[in-house]
Amino acid sequence: MTSRTRKFGESGDHFLAFGQEFEILSVYKMRLSEIADLYFGPEGFVSGDEFIECWNKIHPRKPFNRDIPQEVWVHQFSRIPIIIEKKETDV
Repeated sequence: MTSRTRKFGESGDHFLAFGQEFEILSVYKMRLSEIADLYFGPEGFVSGDEFIECWNKIHPRKPFNRDIPQEVWVHQFSRIPIIIEKKETDV
């Protein structure tokens, strides 16, 4: 899961990152405060405060503000496993 200020794809799209291929499972809007409160773990953080700190570093022009309802795009994705086919000579 990753949250972004812009939408970067649609369900079913594939992308490459870190030498791996991923598939976007779903894309939807969610309040940034909800991500900080409930979904910081799937974002890769150990706490909401850690998520907010990172968000503010990445987005200095649009920092986290609990008093303003900020909606962002959530992208759910899954890594596509690499399948290595055996050759007859490998048997």
